[in-house]
Amino acid sequence: MDTPPNSQLALTQSEAVLDAVEGPHSPGSGSERLWREDMAHFVHPFTHFDSFKKRGSLILTEAKGAYIFDSNGKRYLDGIGGLWCMSIGFGEEEMVAAIAEQVRRLSFYSAFVNMTNAPAVDLAAELARLKKAVAELAAGVQVDEQRLALEIALMADRVDITEELVRLRTHLAACGEALASDGAVGKQLGFLAQELLREVNTIGSKANDAGITQTVITMKGELEKFREQLDNLE
Repeated sequence: MDTPPNSQLALTQSEAVLDAVEGPHSPGSGSERLWREDMAHFVHPFTHFDSFKKRGSLILTEAKGAYIFDSNGKRYLDGIGGLWCMSIGFGEEEMVAAIAEQVRRLSFYSAFVNMTNAPAVDLAAELARLKKAVAELAAGVQVDEQRLALEIALMADRVDITEELVRLRTHLAACGEALASDGAVGKQLGFLAQELLREVNTIGSKANDAGITQTVITMKGELEKFREQLDNLE
C-alpha cells in the first residue's frame, strides 16, 4: 500500500535525521540474531524501508517510568507513551499487580452472545456515571466532549501524585536500609527526612481530597517524631 505524500515526506525527513545522528543501529551484545531476523522476517508498519534496509531496527529491551532502553542500555524519553497507551508510565507496580490479579482470575472473554464480565461492566457504568454528572453540571449548556476530555486530562495531570509516591517509597526503602546498616547514619537519615517531608508537602498541595489531606497531616506528625529521634543518632 502506498504511503500518503505528507506521511512519506515526514518519514523521509525523520529517517534522514536519524541516519545523520546515529547511522546504522548497533545491536547490543547478544542481540545480533534479533537484529538480523527482524530485518529478514518482521513486517514493520509505517516504516521507510529504504532506510530500514540500511539501519535495521532499534531493539528495545526494557522500560521504566517515562523512559525506554535499547539493547545497549541507552535511555530514551518515550514522548508518545508507547503509542499513546502508556500515559501512566512503564513498570508501575500498582498496574502490574492489577493486571496480574485480573489475568489469574479471567484474562479475557468476548462480549459476544450475551456474555459479560465484571471489569467491563464496572468501566461502562463508571463512564456512564461520569457522563451523566457532566451533563448535570453543564445544566443544558452544549459541551464539546473532546475539549472536555482535554481539560480533564490536564486537571488530572496537575493533581497526579504518582511520581511523588514513587519517590516517597524509594526514600522509605533507603531509610530502612540505612537503619539496618552498622555505620553512622544520622546525617543520611536527616537528609532522607528532608526529602520525605518535601514529597509529603507536594502531595498535600496537589491532592484535592479530604482523606489524603488527613493522611498528609498524620505523616507530617510522624516525620517530626522521626526527626526528633535523629538527634540521638550519630
